[in-house]
Amino acid sequence: AIIKMVKDSSEDDATKQNPHFTSYDSTQVISYEVFKTDFSPYYWFSNDSLFFEKEVLLGKAYEDSIIQKNWKRNGNLKAIEFVTQKPNNNMLKKTRFFVNADTLYELVAHMPKQSIDDESTKRFFDDFKIDNEIQPTIFTRRPEKLLTALQSTYTVEFEKALSALEQVEFIKEDLPLLHQALTKKYIKRKEDYRTVNERIVDELEKLANSSTVAFISSNYKKLGKEREELKYDLLQALSNIKTKEAYKILKKLLLEDLPSTGDARNLGYSLRDSLELTKSL
Repeated sequence: AIIKMVKDSSEDDATKQNPHFTSYDSTQVISYEVFKTDFSPYYWFSNDSLFFEKEVLLGKAYEDSIIQKNWKRNGNLKAIEFVTQKPNNNMLKKTRFFVNADTLYELVAHMPKQSIDDESTKRFFDDFKIDNEIQPTIFTRRPEKLLTALQSTYTVEFEKALSALEQVEFIKEDLPLLHQALTKKYIKRKEDYRTVNERIVDELEKLANSSTVAFISSNYKKLGKEREELKYDLLQALSNIKTKEAYKILKKLLLEDLPSTGDARNLGYSLRDSLELTKSL
């Protein structure tokens, strides 16, 4: 039988942005769902295998057991399929993920255990195709594009970039880009409890090395009055590098050019993390 899907008619923002379709076969007691999720155009993930494994973990509840997991294809697009079961429960959940361009498709069926090999269910998963197949773009790194988009004064683009910043992973080769990004000013929204610069400081903490110390030492005083408040972010980035050289430069900058404006709280928290080095200030 042909499975006819119906679009979820709820009016919440999440459903509007990421469509959800459902169907129910009352004769077989099997429900079907299709979720479509668009990624930010600035999002990336390191590789497809790790991405799909992450989605498997997110797609199961803590107490669920994975009883099957296999690599599949929908058309020419790589997919992963897995079946989960809750403790002491006869119902199974079968899920398949695949990515077309920058869109994630999630196919789901809930069924009794005895229906795991139902032909209609197999066709639901295997016959699902995308008319315009495009190999995934999210496995191509785009740090420069992301950090440039964060400087946009167009709120929609900025929000897309900010969403990606919270999800992507930078690498050592991105340090020059992150260094420059730390000296820029960005949109500040009332609902944000942390600034973009503070988030960049977090990313630098994972990767920073002697080049970060050298960059801050050379560029700190160049910020000028219009970016005076950013000096505290540079000082915090230095304080996160727990080396004698970093703290030597930190002491020099604090003595010679203490910021006249900005928020010093994060710097204070960071200094408490390494009291031994802080004593040298």
